[in-house]
Amino acid sequence: MARVKRNNTVVVNSIRGDQFAGVPKLANADQVTLQEEDKITAYYGGGTLYATPTRSEPLL
Repeated sequence: MARVKRNNTVVVNSIRGDQFAGVPKLANADQVTLQEEDKITAYYGGGTLYATPTRSEPLL
């Protein structure tokens, strides 16, 4: 869900810049639990479909 370019920049298309503040936080910076991983993955995955109003509308 993210792409690292050769110039060391990261491109994320699933959410907008202002939505990074809402990414679920980790309880421990050295360890990611399965539940935390699920929440973070769901946040970015949901952004692919619902980050903007135009994404949540039907194409037809």
